[in-house]
Amino acid sequence: MPSRSIIVVLFLLVSAAGKAHNRIDSIYNALSLRERLAHLFVCKASDNLESEICKYGFRVCTFDELNSAPEGNSSGFSTLTDISSGFEDGLGLPFPSVATLSRVTDTACVNEFLINSLEYVKLHNCTGLYLGNKSSRNEKHKQFILKRDSDLLQTYNIIPYPEYLLKKLVSPQKLTQAKVKPGSSNTVLHPYIKKLNNVLNESSDDYLISFEEVAAQPVLFYSDDLERDVDRLYRAVHSKMIDQARLEGKIKRLLSMQYALSEHDSIDRNRADSLKRNQIILRKRIYTKSIAGISRDHTFPIRHFSNGDIVVIDLRATQDKTFSNTIALYSSVIPVVPVDEFNPADYNPKQYVFIASDDQQLNQMQTLLPTINKGCNSSLIFSGKTGPLFNEVLETNLLDGTLIAAENNSISWQLLAQSLLGGEAITGMFPHFGNSLSETYGPIISQKTRLSFGLPIEVGMNEDSLRQISDIVTEAIKEKATPGAQILIAKEGKIIYNHAFGYHTYGKKQKVTTSDLYDLASMTKVLGTMPVIMSLCDQGVIDLDAPIKNYLSETDTTNKGDLTINEILLHQAGLPSYIPFYLHALDSTSYSGHLLSRRYSGTYNLRLDKHLYMNKNARYRSDVFQKSNDSVFDIRVANRLYMNHHHLDSMYAELLNVDIDTAKNYRYSDLGYLFLHKIISRVTGKSYEQVFYSTVTEKLHTDRLLFKPLEKYSREEITPTVIDLTFRKESLRGYVHDETAAMLGGVAAHAGLFGNTMEVAIVAQMFLNGGTYGGQRFLKQSTIDYFTSPHNHGNRRGLGFDKPETDPEKSSPASLLVSPESFGHSGFTGTLVWIDPKYDLIYVFLSNRIHPRSYNKKLITTNVRTRIQDVIYHSFLSQN
Repeated sequence: MPSRSIIVVLFLLVSAAGKAHNRIDSIYNALSLRERLAHLFVCKASDNLESEICKYGFRVCTFDELNSAPEGNSSGFSTLTDISSGFEDGLGLPFPSVATLSRVTDTACVNEFLINSLEYVKLHNCTGLYLGNKSSRNEKHKQFILKRDSDLLQTYNIIPYPEYLLKKLVSPQKLTQAKVKPGSSNTVLHPYIKKLNNVLNESSDDYLISFEEVAAQPVLFYSDDLERDVDRLYRAVHSKMIDQARLEGKIKRLLSMQYALSEHDSIDRNRADSLKRNQIILRKRIYTKSIAGISRDHTFPIRHFSNGDIVVIDLRATQDKTFSNTIALYSSVIPVVPVDEFNPADYNPKQYVFIASDDQQLNQMQTLLPTINKGCNSSLIFSGKTGPLFNEVLETNLLDGTLIAAENNSISWQLLAQSLLGGEAITGMFPHFGNSLSETYGPIISQKTRLSFGLPIEVGMNEDSLRQISDIVTEAIKEKATPGAQILIAKEGKIIYNHAFGYHTYGKKQKVTTSDLYDLASMTKVLGTMPVIMSLCDQGVIDLDAPIKNYLSETDTTNKGDLTINEILLHQAGLPSYIPFYLHALDSTSYSGHLLSRRYSGTYNLRLDKHLYMNKNARYRSDVFQKSNDSVFDIRVANRLYMNHHHLDSMYAELLNVDIDTAKNYRYSDLGYLFLHKIISRVTGKSYEQVFYSTVTEKLHTDRLLFKPLEKYSREEITPTVIDLTFRKESLRGYVHDETAAMLGGVAAHAGLFGNTMEVAIVAQMFLNGGTYGGQRFLKQSTIDYFTSPHNHGNRRGLGFDKPETDPEKSSPASLLVSPESFGHSGFTGTLVWIDPKYDLIYVFLSNRIHPRSYNKKLITTNVRTRIQDVIYHSFLSQN
């Protein structure tokens, strides 16, 4: 073993009294002197240990060697698991290496992890953890003890067997006559002993240290020939050159550890499962807290990543795409460019290039960096060993920053990507951050600002319980309640479940992916309109209690002028639920008889609902719709249908003249949002669509939450919504289902948004964060609290947001397990978002349940969405 290495071992000590002390004394007295002294030594388990004396002391082995050893350790030695390089053990996350542990600045977190790890390895008849070699240059040689109930965490340094002290052995009375001068032969002392000597002899440069003083410290001696070294020590003790009494206490303490293990090696199944769960949680926490960074000017985390701002060059992409795939979960506008296709001339100094590399690609990185630096800013994302070549790369001063992880594995690259984009805090200690680097860079300490990706057990949820979700969705698909679905669960700012199920259609030609877009229907109200309205309230631009005639002068002479935004948002403005504008655009001369019938027949064969059929001969007015576009017919309502833009005036006139209920009882209505649509445009001087994008998506970077998705994404990325046989007479894919929103060009305040679970969750998390996300403030906390609270007796709703039903006799839009503080909204197409501040929880369910026909209500009648929500709540409430 190199003389300049320090090795640390941690043991779990269980305090014992009375009977335990008597047991230790009995064991001690039964051992021979050589057997007692053997307990001071450590050697590798792979060494040839055939003699009797080799049955005592401590053995270092890998986790694989530990598992392959015969069950039941009847020998006197104890096993130490080598964790220096980490190991795989089937728990899903690898055991972190000592290099990873050393980057964590949260000492309490490290201690908690080590205590749990000591208990975990006891499941494998192991006594302690061997932390491996560490350079003495940076080693502080400080021991620590952590109290936890009756358990102590004790650190032992393992040092080479100090043979030079044996050669100078004297009795304590003659110590002053045995000074060992620096530079003398046989005085190459281990750094630990040097420091110990300095503590004991502060005023002397001489080495005035005895073997007993070294042995009395929390150290064990490493031996590559145990029988030889024990024999040497035996002869020194036997000849009374070493005081045996001074070693007795330490040997008994070491025996206590072994006794504690033998007394507590039976761990019941529940306890073992708990240890494993906590081990996974703590491993993830250690990996997360080990991510470290340095930068010139707060490079990390990235706050803005609009299209073209950022480019990622992943030097590892041919081996592993974990990093680039995780980046893609946050944004589809961050391109990952193969290194052989990257041309610095194509980029400008305002752009950032992030280069992902491990220690195997550093040579390529070193060659690439000067070329990149000529065209734009660049930073290194690195995982692996930080050797001399790594330092050379940093000292070129060509990087704006560096984000690093200690281990080149999948979890490290996931966390590097998340930390880069603010999904996790950056709190780790950057290694070898000396003067040359500190003159150029500053350490990064950042907060978590965006959603991250985690494990259910991290947030106290039972993963086995969550498996019931798959059963419910599979059953729903089988029963044709929906051809497919996306489901996301986020708790405590971590997405712990984001899965896609089924297919785009029942034809099963295209599977649903988590990035596919769904028609969100009325979820548009809370994801699109409410953030805008709330923002305008925060700015003092609108007054919720003011009559809408203050904003829309044309309503002054109508019965709508005195309606307030407050009443509209509560659905208590007295407005009808909807106006069938599309039916009112029919040519009444195109059919005879009634338009609708309750009974099916040869004429009434276009089914609208369970007992409602439309006359097949009905045709739309040619002055309102046509199949091709021009300067007049320029509102696209479907793939092959365009509307005359002048017809918008007729629709608005019909809205202004509709009757209202003066009692203003609660009645859910989309019509009020048509007024809100216009109010937003009037007070801002911009279109509703422009205001939505500038207020919400551009700042949140939710580029897959949008109106008219076909303008940006392919049909294959959008799930078909419905086969419309009556209005547009085609399968709708990328065109909004809601007929009124379609006649408004696909953009409306009540419907029209498309998105996936991830984009919906980001807006929901902004609400849950009290109005902040990605390091930016969007809304005031007080505004969110006001809008999401109930405001009127007899109406469960908040302002624009749905709330759980408090009357047990009425049906609720959410599970009965949600808290009263929770809020959200559903959508006609089979969607739901629900946010619960009490439990820091987000639930998103997206489907196209109305495919192929809008009258399919199986998803609703079988309560698929709320049954899944029940499962989610049971998964953590049952744990408490």
